[in-house]
Amino acid sequence: MSKKHGLEIMLKRLLGKDSREEQVVDGIRNHLRLLYDQCCLLVKLLKDEDVVLIERIMDIEREGDIIRRRVFSELFEGAFIPYMRPHLYRFVEICDRAMDTVEDVAKYYELAQVPSNLKEPAVSIAEMTSSMAELLLIAYDTFQKGKDLRDQMLAIRVYEKRIDDVDHTIRLEMKNISVTSFWEGWWLGELCRSLSLVSDIIEDAMDVLSLIQVSLR
Repeated sequence: MSKKHGLEIMLKRLLGKDSREEQVVDGIRNHLRLLYDQCCLLVKLLKDEDVVLIERIMDIEREGDIIRRRVFSELFEGAFIPYMRPHLYRFVEICDRAMDTVEDVAKYYELAQVPSNLKEPAVSIAEMTSSMAELLLIAYDTFQKGKDLRDQMLAIRVYEKRIDDVDHTIRLEMKNISVTSFWEGWWLGELCRSLSLVSDIIEDAMDVLSLIQVSLR
């Protein structure tokens, strides 16, 4: 039996063995889907400057919290073998932190006026982050099938490197921006920091998912 086939059989035993485990597996996927939807809305917010989307982004974060608590409850009640539970807790916690950070970007956007020279790079970061969230969702589906995650991991790392480069450009541009108050400058700085932080967190989540897969071999 090949290693790949053996891993697939093991995953079928571990993922979806009973109703609680099925609920955890489905809950995590729904959580990841909400993260992707949230990132897509953030792109639209920065592009169209439609502040109505801020409330929707916050609503998605609350939906994510509900799913996170439900997943944690199922794990606490005994879903999956004990060895798997802390890894799944960690994965969901990181993904939830990503959703919290997207919400932070939206909140700061409501307070800060994004200068015209920062709009294009900010949108670029948001678009790449959205692609990373989609790749994480694809990676989760790939993981469930027992297939290799190297393609998704490599793509996520490439996006993260590009985001770091754009973030550096934004920070250089910010030195030349005039603000009318301390708080205006602070809000703008936090918006940019949070915007680039989302990709770091998604990369961390991908690392945990990869480690889970490796530990099952």
